[in-house]
Amino acid sequence: MKTIKFNKIILLAFSLVVFNACVQDDDFDTPDTINATVVDFPEEQKVSIGAVLGSYYQENEPLTFEFNSPRYMEGYVVSSDEGGNFYKQLVLQDAPENPTAAIVVQVDINPVFTRFEFGRKVFIKLNGLTVAEDNGVVQLGRLNGDQLDRIASSLVPEHVLRSDETATIVPKEVSISEFSNDLESQYIRLTNVRFNEDQVGMTFASESGDSFDGERILETCIGSSVILSTSTFSDFKALTLPGDRGTIDGILTRDFFDDFYTIYLNTPEDINFDNPDPCPEPLLSANFNDCLLYTSPSPRDQRGS
Repeated sequence: MKTIKFNKIILLAFSLVVFNACVQDDDFDTPDTINATVVDFPEEQKVSIGAVLGSYYQENEPLTFEFNSPRYMEGYVVSSDEGGNFYKQLVLQDAPENPTAAIVVQVDINPVFTRFEFGRKVFIKLNGLTVAEDNGVVQLGRLNGDQLDRIASSLVPEHVLRSDETATIVPKEVSISEFSNDLESQYIRLTNVRFNEDQVGMTFASESGDSFDGERILETCIGSSVILSTSTFSDFKALTLPGDRGTIDGILTRDFFDDFYTIYLNTPEDINFDNPDPCPEPLLSANFNDCLLYTSPSPRDQRGS
């Protein structure tokens, strides 16, 4: 499969420098031309997120949309850069609840949440945009040579249009074992998870070894695990990881080098660890033939045997 690859280290370093310079000012202008809303478009002009993804996977290479008439992809915003954990991108899924597809749209505006807030329904004008894959995630942007660039700020009002609808987003409850390409970029919920006990009390992304992202381990009581990634430029990077266990809501994606699945938070308030009880011990089993009780060996005992 052909993908567009950035010079990642250089690009990331440059983006972070620009991001650091831009986030110092909290006085944001939101021109009426950008915040203007549209009601809807005719059905014949609409293209689903699933169709956009399907077009890319059929071609197995970057695809630029050229239509004879306008075509609009509709979706609901499930990302927020208000906490600084996302940068110049919109993550859209095709429904507020039980989505079937999601995609990333790269936009050269900062901040994004003041114009396209969490739950806002938007329309993306596809004409002239390119769908491609980077770090394992399918994205929309503008093709520049062999590189996928962000949609220029001057073109955002033309390509990213606000609906008058702001929906309540319901996270999709999944298990770690269900992670797949089909769930990428969707807003998901993990239940009955906790941070690795050796990392509880650490910060989200302010440890001496954190570079670009802090990576922390989320675990289930049955031994599954996934990485939670937090930008070192996020507003909550210095907060400490909570103990206990419970639910966590975030966006499923791939790490920067496409090595593994990871989750990004919009805000630490999306963590609800309200169960102080430790994971239950292995259940007692009874052998009624000889009336002996025994305890199943723990994974640690099995590794040591």
